[in-house]
Amino acid sequence: MSKFEKPDTPFPRNWLSYISVKFLILAIAVLITLHWLGVL
Repeated sequence: MSKFEKPDTPFPRNWLSYISVKFLILAIAVLITLHWLGVL
């Protein structure tokens, strides 16, 4: 069993959405932190 049967592309098809979700989680974490510190 190989993980990649056709390694023709360096990134998966949904790599852009993966990065977007990562930045979204980071932004939410920053907003929660700022709210907890009383900045917002």
